[in-house]
Amino acid sequence: MKKILVIDNYDSFTYNLVHYLEDLDCEVTVYRNDEFDIDEDSFFYFEGRTQKHTLIEISAFEGRSIEAKKKLYQLIFEKFEKELQISTMDVEITIFETPMHNWGIRGKSGDELTLNYKVNI
Repeated sequence: MKKILVIDNYDSFTYNLVHYLEDLDCEVTVYRNDEFDIDEDSFFYFEGRTQKHTLIEISAFEGRSIEAKKKLYQLIFEKFEKELQISTMDVEITIFETPMHNWGIRGKSGDELTLNYKVNI
């Protein structure tokens, strides 16, 4: 039996993942992301980064222009600096774009889904 540790970020994905792994006869241990007591000495920050270092990962349908992605990055950088006082040096953003057929939403493949709103990419 495989032993697996899952960090729960309080979302439905974790719940579904844990049940899926248990159905595969895995021994799953779950810790909520705020249950860790880690000493400040355990962290390493690259030059120019602080304890506010933040990683942002965005999953999206593919198709956005380079200009649209750059505009989004700048907006996030500006908002984090202005509203959260987190320097742009402490923010990293990655957009993972995948084809719509790689998404399963509301019982359908993403490329078969009809949305009730316009998505401007």
